[in-house]
Amino acid sequence: MHVIFRRNVLIYFNTELRARVFSMFEQRLCPGGFLCLGQNETLPRASGFRVFEPQAHLYRRGQA
Repeated sequence: MHVIFRRNVLIYFNTELRARVFSMFEQRLCPGGFLCLGQNETLPRASGFRVFEPQAHLYRRGQA
């Protein structure tokens, strides 16, 4: 996938489940792919995503 939109869903998951979901996102996104989150959602510290556009809550997966 090149883009995943997850808006205001992950805030309802516990920390462990959220980490597993982010791991799946990272596996399924192409290198350089984008992840769009809701305004109240945050990335886990150990994720492979970097901020691309902070105002839009848009993150980019690191290159392989």
